[in-house]
Amino acid sequence: MRSTDTLRPPTVSGLRVIVAETNTKDYAENGWPDSNDFGHALVTFATLGHLAFEPKIEAALCGRPGGCTTTRPYSRHSMR
Repeated sequence: MRSTDTLRPPTVSGLRVIVAETNTKDYAENGWPDSNDFGHALVTFATLGHLAFEPKIEAALCGRPGGCTTTRPYSRHSMR
């Protein structure tokens, strides 16, 4: 968050941040296995709670676990 103060152009004041995607995922070898369980939900809830108390964060979006698994592109016709 310090970089929003030090790297912003001088003409910009009051810069706010949106966390584009957050969730609970471990990318380490032999790390925490991916699953939809209470432990992962609790860590995601705690992460969102910490972000809620950051004064410069305007919003945080929770990403879907596992990412997008569809192979076809979205179109308005795929909803039918």
